[in-house]
Amino acid sequence: MDLIQMIPAYNGDRWIIHFQCDSTLMNHVYTMQRKAFSLQAVQEFTAYIQRRYERVIRFLRIDGRETTSMIGQQEKESRSRILHLIHLSRMSPPSDLGVIITKARSIRIGARLPEELWPEIAKAAGYLTNRSPSRQVD
Repeated sequence: MDLIQMIPAYNGDRWIIHFQCDSTLMNHVYTMQRKAFSLQAVQEFTAYIQRRYERVIRFLRIDGRETTSMIGQQEKESRSRILHLIHLSRMSPPSDLGVIITKARSIRIGARLPEELWPEIAKAAGYLTNRSPSRQVD
């Protein structure tokens, strides 16, 4: 999970949280007002993955280490479902959040947008990154 503090935005947001899925290689960007909302963002993200892909997040990896299993008793009983592995990495090279931040900065400067619009620009950069061709890393 990448978590970065930013300047106060037009809507009061101050934090970016970034997830990248190992299975789909999709980037997911959330913004929030306080760091304390990080757990809520993780919960929203896991609910989104369950709705969108009908998968359960089995493990979260932070800093390249597996954290406690997120799989509950219900999921243990229904092993027929393919479990979804999510990679949450800290901002260490190569970080896709670095790519997203660079892309967002380029968009903001190129369009001459105010810096306070960073939440919308960061989400747009994540969206564009997901739809841009890229090489798969082995």
